[in-house]
Amino acid sequence: MKNDEKLIANLHSKELESYVFPGTLGLEKENLRVNNTQISNSDHPVLLGSPLTNEYITTDFSESQIELVTPPFDQISKTLDFLGCLNEFVIKNIGHESLWCSSMPPYIESQDDIRIAKYGDSNQAAFKEIYRSGLSHRYGNLMQTISGIHYNYSLSNNFLELFDGNNSEFELNSMIYFRALRNLRRFNWLILYLFGASPVVTKNFSEGHEINFKSEKDFFYLPYSTSLRMSSVGYQNKKRSQLSISLNSLGEFLDDLELATNTKSKNFSKIYESTNHLWPQLNANLLQIEAEFYETVRPKSKYEKFKKLSQNLKSKGVDYIEIRSIDIDPYTPTGISLETLQILECLFIYSVLIESPEISEQEVSEIKSNEHLVALQGRKPNLALMRNGKKILLKDWAEDILSDIEPIANKLGLPRSIVNSIRAKINDPRLTISGKIMSDLLDGNLGFHDMVSNHSEKHKKFYLDLSEKENLYWSIFEDEAIESNIRKDQIEKNDNQTLDAFLESYFSERAE
Repeated sequence: MKNDEKLIANLHSKELESYVFPGTLGLEKENLRVNNTQISNSDHPVLLGSPLTNEYITTDFSESQIELVTPPFDQISKTLDFLGCLNEFVIKNIGHESLWCSSMPPYIESQDDIRIAKYGDSNQAAFKEIYRSGLSHRYGNLMQTISGIHYNYSLSNNFLELFDGNNSEFELNSMIYFRALRNLRRFNWLILYLFGASPVVTKNFSEGHEINFKSEKDFFYLPYSTSLRMSSVGYQNKKRSQLSISLNSLGEFLDDLELATNTKSKNFSKIYESTNHLWPQLNANLLQIEAEFYETVRPKSKYEKFKKLSQNLKSKGVDYIEIRSIDIDPYTPTGISLETLQILECLFIYSVLIESPEISEQEVSEIKSNEHLVALQGRKPNLALMRNGKKILLKDWAEDILSDIEPIANKLGLPRSIVNSIRAKINDPRLTISGKIMSDLLDGNLGFHDMVSNHSEKHKKFYLDLSEKENLYWSIFEDEAIESNIRKDQIEKNDNQTLDAFLESYFSERAE
């Protein structure tokens, strides 16, 4: 950590505000296609192009789970505008269906109703489908219907150039981004508190847990929950949370990731005994591929399809960080508000500017405990978390962070009203997104399904009422849909390997 100590020394030799520059932001948003309050059983709409090759519109786990992908922009407002235009294009091309505007899905009677996504007849398509089959056997289809938003942020070159030293650009960038990764991991509880939007679940998610849920109308909840998606009910279940991959350095991260993708699992090996499918999963390792490692934050490198994350990171270094713990905001047509994006940028920059010691095993436990506590009880009065082995009130810690990022917000030109809004949410949990959802559900006459359906239909009408002529990217989306099908067909025509040979080639590749 000697180089990192030099970096800290350089950091503290200048005024904090001289390091504050806006970065580059891209977003990924998942939504289920639904008919009223039922998950869609139809194929991915033809007018949206091929989910295998479309740059902007694909599918996640299931055929009904659309994923929208924006390119990176150097202005947050442009990223949000692009996402809005994407939403409009999709809404206008899915007929009578809507996009379910909640991270937690509607009630799904049978896991058989959740169709694994299809991508065509190529080896690449088979790879994606087998991987999803593995997820289905390992964790069940239901968990895969949970949706969210991924926030992909890259620091500006102006920011990175301020850090000097005897390191190569590759080494320096990796150290800077891993500083941010560790602190964002430490502060993830704050993201859940402020922006958690999944305080309730349907019956099928409430069963088989030690959690003592309360029930009301058509939903199950805890009185002070914020993001059940990020609790043991959702993605942080025992099977997915058993792995521990270091964020202390790029080298340690890659070593741990390689170990997890090359270590056989006794439990997952049993999958072959329970099915007659030739390819029920890609392999029986702890992780089939690196993408299966679900973490609240991950280092990423510029994306190359069907090239391992580890290969890209080893050859190119870290280009951006992906924050994966953001729920869909049902009150916003795009699924995330400008205020949320702006505060996340401040928190990201703050996470680089302050010291970021290595995370010990003890702190890993502390971090996970804080996250789970806030996911389940984040709005509880006088809730205490653990910071460096000592108890601290959530409210006090949140206020400490907000006070620290206030100068960053000022430098980025955020209106004073945004900082005031966040401070109000810290002081009054009822003003958070989860607090607002619970107030609407418990104080109103609607249940979970009707509430989300009403918002989904309202957002649909909002986009249907817009003029295509004012959508700056409409023709780009149309062209991409057509060209994606051409690229898919070309991939299928160019396949000159058996599936076995294709998979062997993929898994035998090692980064230089």
